[in-house]
Amino acid sequence: MKKVMITAYLNSNLGDDLFIKILCDRYKHVNFYMHGSPKYKDNFKEIKNLTYISQNKIYSLIDRVSYKVNNFSLIRSITNRFMDAHVYIGGSLFIQNDSWKSKWAKHNHLLLKNKPNFLIGSNFGPWTDQEFYMAYKNTFSHYTDICFRDLKSYNLFKDLNHVRYAPDVVFNMNVDTTAMNDKGNVGISLIDLSERDGLKEYKQDYLDTLKKMIDYLVSRGKRVTLFSFCKKEGDEAAINEVLRLLDSDTKKSVNSYLYNGDLDEAITMISEMETIVATRFHAMILGIRLKKNVFPIIYSDKMLTVLDDMGFQGEIIKLNELKKFDIEKLNSTINLPDSIDVYMEESKKQFEELDKLLLRE
Repeated sequence: MKKVMITAYLNSNLGDDLFIKILCDRYKHVNFYMHGSPKYKDNFKEIKNLTYISQNKIYSLIDRVSYKVNNFSLIRSITNRFMDAHVYIGGSLFIQNDSWKSKWAKHNHLLLKNKPNFLIGSNFGPWTDQEFYMAYKNTFSHYTDICFRDLKSYNLFKDLNHVRYAPDVVFNMNVDTTAMNDKGNVGISLIDLSERDGLKEYKQDYLDTLKKMIDYLVSRGKRVTLFSFCKKEGDEAAINEVLRLLDSDTKKSVNSYLYNGDLDEAITMISEMETIVATRFHAMILGIRLKKNVFPIIYSDKMLTVLDDMGFQGEIIKLNELKKFDIEKLNSTINLPDSIDVYMEESKKQFEELDKLLLRE
């Protein structure tokens, strides 16, 4: 059996955990390996073909020494020798910030030497400096195959002949949408704007708008569930702030769902919603995959880019336009474009080149 190393964003984030599950489920005959913090190990315990290498105290001590002496992970370099390929899978993996150079240097050490490396499911940016772009372009040139999830990112690197585009990996999720009991249920995914540069100023408008939405929905007999996709990124804190704004009667029709690593439970909960008000990117993607009414609250260009790519014609809400939002629009039914099934089918191309390696006899 082939052995493949996975690199991914591990933070008990629903969207990123789902990437890993979709990858491992697609190639059940492949042995996958992944390094990560012990606290996230249980998130993947049901994935039988994934070996989780816990970065415990001894691992961390060895790593600190090896990085100090040689600027690379000794344990990862040893395990990499036994791998047939490496897959870096995730969404917003390449965001420019003050520490980007150290992250970029570590990225270069992830690549297997003289073996296939694949980058799946990502977008590039936000970024501002040409140095950032050129550094990653050089790194990308060493990959075997790269498949971005949006055309904007693809167009930045399309002169590299191994760079491709296909819709988001999560559209590959296997799910039966025919027997969903979702009438009267509205899900709202939240994010914490407190620590997000460029978004903090909209925090109060955001919270006030969510309160108005919930009041409006409950007054019309809807049951509302507030979704946290990632505790560490502040989703639960945002839920608590919204709940403090609601009166006691309204709260009786409001529940919270806090993702804790159980993907099957999370997908079941989302599938029971009739409408998804989505601030989280993958709440939006899951809502569309599950054929729900979707109202995206746009906090990042990556959401607009993907919606444009798929030809989405529904209502959107931008953070800087929250005060103008007509609450009555929550009564609308969003008709997804006729081409949406074709678009979702195209997402299988994220794995097109990896299939050639892992599915061939």
